[in-house]
Amino acid sequence: MALVAACDALMLGQVEQNEMTAVSLATQVQFVQNMFVLAVTSAGSILGVPVLVVYACTCLDEVGKIPWVMIRLYKFKWVKDLTISAD
Repeated sequence: MALVAACDALMLGQVEQNEMTAVSLATQVQFVQNMFVLAVTSAGSILGVPVLVVYACTCLDEVGKIPWVMIRLYKFKWVKDLTISAD
């Protein structure tokens, strides 16, 4: 996970502070989500829950992300026109 954050910072080295802050925030949210999935998987293994139930619980995060992704997608804020000069 730290490697992903480092690569993001390296790739976005030429952008402004706001974009770097957004990437940092997204990386932190992803880290918390990964810790949650690890905790669910570990707890399921310790408690003897069937593997399919643990797998289903770890896939629920994708369902939770769908509304946020669709809202962001239809606002078109992720599209940046690179053909316009910043004069």
